[in-house]
Amino acid sequence: MDIKENEDSSREYQLIYFNGQHKITPVDSCDIPFVKSTILGEGGYGEARIVYDERDSEYKYPFTQKRIFNTKTNDSEMKNWNQALMFKNNAKKPQSLPYIWRIFRCDEKTPPVYYIIMEYIKGINLQNLIEQNVYNSLTPSIESFLQVAGDLTTALCYLHSRNLVHFDVKPSNIMIKEGFHAVLVDFGAGCFDVDSCSEHMMFTKSYSRATDLNKMLELRRQLRRLKKQNKGDDTELLMQEIFQFGVYYDWYALGLSLFNFLFNDNPKFDDEQKPIAPSSAEILSITESQRNQLMDWFTMLFTHKTDEEVNDKLLDVKRAILMTPQILV
Repeated sequence: MDIKENEDSSREYQLIYFNGQHKITPVDSCDIPFVKSTILGEGGYGEARIVYDERDSEYKYPFTQKRIFNTKTNDSEMKNWNQALMFKNNAKKPQSLPYIWRIFRCDEKTPPVYYIIMEYIKGINLQNLIEQNVYNSLTPSIESFLQVAGDLTTALCYLHSRNLVHFDVKPSNIMIKEGFHAVLVDFGAGCFDVDSCSEHMMFTKSYSRATDLNKMLELRRQLRRLKKQNKGDDTELLMQEIFQFGVYYDWYALGLSLFNFLFNDNPKFDDEQKPIAPSSAEILSITESQRNQLMDWFTMLFTHKTDEEVNDKLLDVKRAILMTPQILV
């Protein structure tokens, strides 16, 4: 089933549709006002499909429906999706957040089956793009890379400023749209508060450092123990530690994702844990000084820097390479 309208039209329709004028009934395909269409993908926890409002007879305005059915994780993940929905609804200007996946509705039929309605993003996920580039021996232009890096830096800075840690940044959770704009998706592993962080912290091991992963697992164990002991003040302090470490965790994962995107390879580190520029870096259409600045920014992503430091350094890199200063956040 072809999509007949551009993404901007679909986004505008979605905003109007979910403006409180129509209540969606949370049940399966036989009695919700959506009709199923093309399947987008399946995983261990469920599936994602393109769906349409049943009144949209010409199938102009697609949505994404995620169906979660894994009984081991769905309660925690659904709680995170609901909190992500509240976060989105409470944002001052949600329409101005193009780099973060828009979530419209989270519902359950009979546990353990849940449904989430989200915006449909027309594009390709970064993992598939990287695989295509590797297969065809291609690399992105430095301009395209910096566009993606800027979008994702903006997204993470915004989430972190609102006490939300993503905890699952990886290429398959990054969508690339026309013009090489990036959108960060999938909040199922996110950490919002004590409840969402204490039971099922989920990690993608290949996009985390082993020492960081072990630390986060230990923090989770401590949080569970404090919750059982009902130690409110200690729990709050530990949550602050989890959030701060989660910020570093997000940046490290973004660094791996973007390094892989730019160089079609994972980074190698020197004795000071600084990433080493691969030989392919020489083909970038930038000077050695600019390349060194870019590698310094990657070093920041891998070495526990703050949001402000990461953002400011990327701004310096963009100034040096593009000579067009921008405000990222």
